[in-house]
Amino acid sequence: MLAKTGGGKVIFLLIIFILFFPSVESIGLGGMKLSPIMYVPGNSIVNHYYIIDTSMPVAITVGGSFGNYVNVTPAINNEFDFIINFPEKPIPSGTYSLSLNVAEVAAEGDNTINSLTSVSKQFIVEVYSMDKLIIASLSAPSVNENGTIHFAVDLQSITYSDIDSVGAKIIISNLNNVTLAEVNTNRISLPALGHETITASFNTTGLRPAEYFARAYIDYDGKQKRSDASFRIGNMDLILLNYTKYLEQGFSTFQVKVFNNWGNPLRNVYAKFTLNDDILRSLLQTPSINLEPWQEGILEGIVKVDIPAGEHKGIIQLVYEGEQKEEPIQFTVKEVIPVAVEKVKDDLELIKKNMIIQVMTVVMILLIILIIFLFKMTYNKYNQIKNE
Repeated sequence: MLAKTGGGKVIFLLIIFILFFPSVESIGLGGMKLSPIMYVPGNSIVNHYYIIDTSMPVAITVGGSFGNYVNVTPAINNEFDFIINFPEKPIPSGTYSLSLNVAEVAAEGDNTINSLTSVSKQFIVEVYSMDKLIIASLSAPSVNENGTIHFAVDLQSITYSDIDSVGAKIIISNLNNVTLAEVNTNRISLPALGHETITASFNTTGLRPAEYFARAYIDYDGKQKRSDASFRIGNMDLILLNYTKYLEQGFSTFQVKVFNNWGNPLRNVYAKFTLNDDILRSLLQTPSINLEPWQEGILEGIVKVDIPAGEHKGIIQLVYEGEQKEEPIQFTVKEVIPVAVEKVKDDLELIKKNMIIQVMTVVMILLIILIIFLFKMTYNKYNQIKNE
């Protein structure tokens, strides 16, 4: 009771302090997102910014390793332009920093004590090389059994030089790294800083439903790059991914996580949960759901657990599109802890949390008092100097 009363007084004092302490609005800066910035020789970028939540004069400054190439216009009606002028001559490649700072300044002749705020934005500037470099990414969509897969290699030039010829060889293998086939993409030229896609197709006839691996070897003007992707050849099947392995006596939620293993929707998907110790005993049938192609889903329901604690055997029957399959499982039934024991644990945890909150509140108040004390000392010193 004393702890609760002391905590109430502390919170009351904190509320009184907050109500009478002057609020300070912080300056803000709005504008279009700019970072990351790609350096293009001779190019210029203009970004318009507006300053919010201030009526005071401001000072605008620019910094960072790329700051020499930036100008800002004077702020008019709390709006200004941020202008980057890239030099014509290429500069050393790398990642450069750039910062923009807007700070409130006291008006001339203003002798009042105000809290001045500021706001900053940080940017990075990516400078590429004249050396020929690309970023490559292979995509391999999953297909149904005996279908055709269309590979795509996304190419992004990160050089200021044109690439004369780029293409790729794609090798298909199983998860044991056994090569099954290979295909070649078309070849193209890639302009400086350009973006293109090269493609290849592969007929999967003869490959059984499973997960597979593809690796693209990209060659361009005497250089090479590699990119990997996995894909699945599917059939009409529902795969059991996981299920609830621990149940408490009484009523418990039982979940079954499943995966639609083909590129068409599965309708009316549900699961049956059966006990299989000595005799078969149905425990649950979940509501049905629909699954989109290659989609995971959760089948769940409330099951009444009135069997002894310990290890048990069961069967999950998966039903979909008129088909069904059975998966043997094992699960554990846990004995329910008496409510009185749980209540004692909860009360102890609540007392611990309340003590932590009270200690943190006291620390916050002490910090605030210290700040006020330092502020008053500074203010008195300022008045003393001014009067002298």
